[in-house]
Amino acid sequence: MYFVLYEDMKNDSKQEIKKLANFLEKDLSDAQINILANHCAFDNMKDNDRVNYSRQVASGVFDANISKFMRKGKVGDWKNHFTVNQSEKFDELYREKTVDWTLEFKCAL
Repeated sequence: MYFVLYEDMKNDSKQEIKKLANFLEKDLSDAQINILANHCAFDNMKDNDRVNYSRQVASGVFDANISKFMRKGKVGDWKNHFTVNQSEKFDELYREKTVDWTLEFKCAL
């Protein structure tokens, strides 16, 4: 299994695409990497109805009036939505559920 961290994609999407291609044992040209990086840019994905859940909104599966599936695409924006208490509870639950994991996530301050 290959994990891509959102922060890494935001920081250097082309490098992350190259790493993924290497993991998949695929050779990609610079042009292909550029196309993928453009396609995976947050603003482009937010406007793409195949990934932004607008099709599910139309079908009644997802209620965008409660919360948008894709908000701003900013690293650390969760701080504008969670209270300190909610963040602490999440961190505690996360530690309990992932105690045996070796995967590490970056903390955006």
